[in-house]
Amino acid sequence: MEVIYSLYLKNISDEREKLCKEFSITWAAEESDWLLSNFLTRRNAGFNVDFSNKDILIRKLCEIPTILIEKEESRQFISIDNLKDGGHFWTIECEAFNSANRLLKEIKSSRSVVSILRDLYGDTFANLDGIDTLLNKKRFYNLIDEVLLAEFQISDIKIVPNQRRLDLCWNRVSNNRNWARFPKRRDMHNDSEACFVQLTSMDFNSRIEYDGIKSTYGIILLNGSPITQYIVELINSLNISNEDDFAILSDICYLVGCSVSCSVFSSLF
Repeated sequence: MEVIYSLYLKNISDEREKLCKEFSITWAAEESDWLLSNFLTRRNAGFNVDFSNKDILIRKLCEIPTILIEKEESRQFISIDNLKDGGHFWTIECEAFNSANRLLKEIKSSRSVVSILRDLYGDTFANLDGIDTLLNKKRFYNLIDEVLLAEFQISDIKIVPNQRRLDLCWNRVSNNRNWARFPKRRDMHNDSEACFVQLTSMDFNSRIEYDGIKSTYGIILLNGSPITQYIVELINSLNISNEDDFAILSDICYLVGCSVSCSVFSSLF
C-alpha cells in the first residue's frame, strides 16, 4: 500500500508542478486540491469508505508538499511535516482575504494576499502584524483537515471588526489540549461542521465579548460562557472515550449550533 499511495500522491505533485509553469500558484493549488479530494474524501454513494491502511496514507501524505502557505509575503507549497516543524500557522476569514485570493488565482503574480491587504488598508490599519505563516486554504474537507486538526489547536484569536475579519492562530499540540473538538454526527445534515469547546483559560489577542464565534471550522465556544461551562461540566462527568457518551456530547454541540442567536454569538460574515 505504501508504494500505491506514494505513486498516487507523486502523480498529483507532478501535475501541480506542470500547472505552476502555465498558471498561478493559487490556481495550481486549487486544481491539485481537487485531485486530492477525489482520493482523500473516500465517499461512495452517500457513505464513507475506509482506507486500506490509513496510517501509511497519512505518513505519505504528510511528506509531500500539499499545503499552500504565505511566508514573508511569498506563496509556496510545503508539506504537513514542514508545517508541523514550524510549530504554528494562521488562518484569516474575511471577504477581503477571499477576494484577494480569487484575484491571485486568476493572475500569475509573485504578490501575496498579505501584501494586497496591506496596500488596501495601509500598514497602520491592516492589522497583519505577527501573521508570519498563513494558510491559503482554511478547509480541505478531506483527510488533510483530520490530520491538521489532530496536530494543531487554536492558540490565539484576533477579531478585526472593521474588516469583519477573524484570525486564528493554530499551535502544535503539546502535552495538554486546550480545546475539546466535537464533529457533527455523520447522520446529521453536514458532518463537516465541528464544535470547539475551550477547556482552559487563555489570553487572546482580542478582547472577545461573545459566548462563541462562528468560524469556517465550526462553532468556537469560549471559556466563561454559561454554554461552555455546561458542556465542560458534561465533559468532566461523562467518558468521552465511550462512543455513546461522545455521541451525546456531539448531539448537544449540534443543538447549540442550531440554536445560536446573534445576541450570543459573533458571526462576522
